[in-house]
Amino acid sequence: MHRYLVVWLTATVALLFAIATFNVMVDPYGLFRLMDKPGFNRIKPTAAAQGAMTKAYQVLRVQPKGLILGNSRAEVGIDPNHPSWPEYARPVYNLALPGTGTATSLRYLQHALAATADDQNARLKMVVWGIDIMDFLTDATVMRSQPPMGKDDRRLLAMDNTTRWQQQIRDYSESIMTLTALLNSVQTLAAQRDPYAIDLTSQGFNPMRDYLKISADEGYWNVFRQKDQANIKAYLRRPNSILNASGRTSHQLDDLREVLRLCRQNGIDLRIFIYPYHAHLLEIFRITGHWPVFE
Repeated sequence: MHRYLVVWLTATVALLFAIATFNVMVDPYGLFRLMDKPGFNRIKPTAAAQGAMTKAYQVLRVQPKGLILGNSRAEVGIDPNHPSWPEYARPVYNLALPGTGTATSLRYLQHALAATADDQNARLKMVVWGIDIMDFLTDATVMRSQPPMGKDDRRLLAMDNTTRWQQQIRDYSESIMTLTALLNSVQTLAAQRDPYAIDLTSQGFNPMRDYLKISADEGYWNVFRQKDQANIKAYLRRPNSILNASGRTSHQLDDLREVLRLCRQNGIDLRIFIYPYHAHLLEIFRITGHWPVFE
């Protein structure tokens, strides 16, 4: 009986080691980037969904001179490899995260700054930050403090979280030892020859090739209609003020001021821009009563 137990334990350990090695080599979330080989694992179809985790670690490895902040519009709209980037801002990393607002942009900027606080040569030189009207809408009847630190924040530097190491252990173990990671590794291998595969590059950019196929299959009118309907529902649920009950500020505007302060303090060339909204979305602002606050 003892011999069978030893054999079983040995086989289990060997299997777990094989799974871990396979997941590290394929690297479905782009967490390790030990090997980035075209045709094998260059395309990362499941990494975009894990962007908050992947980018928190990858930005530390890349140590960019240029940084892109914002939501999904910035993630898919600004290419860190575009030739227009000035030489002093290279390499550039796209740290924008879908579905996030000003608090996330501020915290990830603090994270990137904390990583190079003791190395003048690795300091950020340029930040390009896309801001969205949705980011700044707040309830004018209440006083709200800064949103509490969430799960994704616990892996960040400069957040005064003494349990960051615990989050790191969870992130790496879930990326190596789980069945989900194994299935995502298989999906990664299968996606390498798919010209429309979802991807998140080693510089945090989502080329959004999957929408080429969606648009071809469904037609642009249907794509726009679905997005317009979703936007109308979203804006009808949101308040139509950018000031809280104080009538003077909001935590979002405070985030904006803090980003300005940090960039001035660290000598960073900060470029803030408003996303170029389609006419359909501008009309939705009017329909939902958000045009005055947008102006």
